[in-house]
Amino acid sequence: MSPNLHIFGAPYERRGFLARARGAIHAFSPFERVVFMVLLTVFVGSTAILAMRANAMLLVEIPAEGGTIIEGAIGVPRFINPLIAESDTERDLVSLIYAGLLDRDPNGMLSGELAETYSISEDGLTYRFTLRDNLTFHDGSPVTADDVAFTIALAQNPTIESPYRVDFAGVTVSVLSPLEVEFKLPSPYAPFLENMTIGILPRHIWETAQSEEIPTSQFNIEPIGAGPYKIDFIERDSSGIATSYHLEAFNDYARNEPHIRSIVFTFFRNETDVLEALAGGTINAASGISSANARAYEASDTLQVVHAPLPRTFGVFFNYNRAQMLAKTEVRRALSLVLDRSKIVDASLGGFGVPLATPFLDIAGTTTPADSERATTLLENGGWTRRASDNKWVLETKESTTELAFTITTAEVPELLKAAEEVARQWNEFGASVSTTSFPPADLALSVIRPRKFDTLLFGMVTGREHDLYPFWHSSQRNDPGLNIASYANIDADAALTTLREETNPEERTEALGHFLTEVATDAPAAFLFAPELVYVAPKSLQNASLNGVTSSADRFATVSEWYMNTDTVWPFLENVFK
Repeated sequence: MSPNLHIFGAPYERRGFLARARGAIHAFSPFERVVFMVLLTVFVGSTAILAMRANAMLLVEIPAEGGTIIEGAIGVPRFINPLIAESDTERDLVSLIYAGLLDRDPNGMLSGELAETYSISEDGLTYRFTLRDNLTFHDGSPVTADDVAFTIALAQNPTIESPYRVDFAGVTVSVLSPLEVEFKLPSPYAPFLENMTIGILPRHIWETAQSEEIPTSQFNIEPIGAGPYKIDFIERDSSGIATSYHLEAFNDYARNEPHIRSIVFTFFRNETDVLEALAGGTINAASGISSANARAYEASDTLQVVHAPLPRTFGVFFNYNRAQMLAKTEVRRALSLVLDRSKIVDASLGGFGVPLATPFLDIAGTTTPADSERATTLLENGGWTRRASDNKWVLETKESTTELAFTITTAEVPELLKAAEEVARQWNEFGASVSTTSFPPADLALSVIRPRKFDTLLFGMVTGREHDLYPFWHSSQRNDPGLNIASYANIDADAALTTLREETNPEERTEALGHFLTEVATDAPAAFLFAPELVYVAPKSLQNASLNGVTSSADRFATVSEWYMNTDTVWPFLENVFK
């Protein structure tokens, strides 16, 4: 047997690693031991730091429950009811408390809310929806197809006078099973799916009320829906008038339980009071703040400004039945070409808008810079010349001299007045003689728009997400109550608009839209200006507040269940567990 090496009286090969290490350390001199311990401490500390850094790098941040939004709203709500809501405050509360068959996802696309699936027949006349399983209203009652049919029937009831009545005119609703409901349209209407975002009422609460009793029902101010938030409690003053609504997250919401646990609506008389509350910190959110005031919050340490364009097209609509010089295509095209739309957005909206040169938002940003040279060429080719005395454009014939002079009419709304002034300034600078006039909105509609008593009208139209431009541009809509305020008539444009309204095939819709835009660009019935933006002042800590696809202030809450203010960190493989 070969001899074994002995250290401290024990065979070396029989010793474990720790024992051997301990023996080696004891063999060190005192100085060597100090050096070794220092190096060991540095090694262990460095390893720990590297491990902590690696851990931090590998962890992912996820939304966590918590946080409160305290929103300032103007006016005390009376109708927190999806069928008869009138004010922005009422519609905001409706969007949180009620749920529809469909709603918008974070990308602004329609997706199922109460509905799990839906289908459309090939002829575009039948829409069938299947509800998710185990849906409940805030009081625990189940949501069924009967509730959907009941809600639409109320919307169709003329006694209710719901603004949604026209959306469901002639539509037949059938309950196929507790979770299936079918809609039959009298004729194809491609934007019909948009109507499916209407909030669903609980039948068991409303069915005992007579039609004429619905506007006075207590459930208009103490509503029960199936939306992401339910009423926790209502604060009232000494006279019983609500001063604030406290909402809490609805844990059984169809999509997912909201991260933000509480949303409070506090009511104020006007925007000035809301701004004072924001400045004082008693609220931390507000919608509908004017663009001039919203700019101040971009530099705030505690607040942020979230904004997104609305599908509303503002422009100057030409009425060549009244102002004869505007009947000439070269004049309308020149006036449109010369405009610097970015300056108009800055002057009227404080920059919270998107310049437009087309009838709708989707192709915003395609505007070209103002082109005075090309505009001048168009007028000169049409026989127009600049008058030597004042450099204004005139069209001279043997019989008469026509000056390029007209008036811009608009509503007495600060943003529109500023826009009209800036447009008039640019056109006057170009050589037209342009003045402005304004009316209160109600008077404008009654005395100016309905009888078409204007040279040009600076106004806006809500085109919606699905580009239903038919009411605004089809020749059949030229006279009151039609909305074709430019009195535009073009047979090819009419055909394209009809296809857009009836056709559900995406390729054919795209082709029809291209044809319509070509005709409008050639005819220039209006000088399109901008799409305004929805401005939302919110807490700096608020994250994931997508405003994609909004059409109104209330639409900002379409994805509220995805919003969050607090976060946690977890390992990546646990990320989906905590969602």
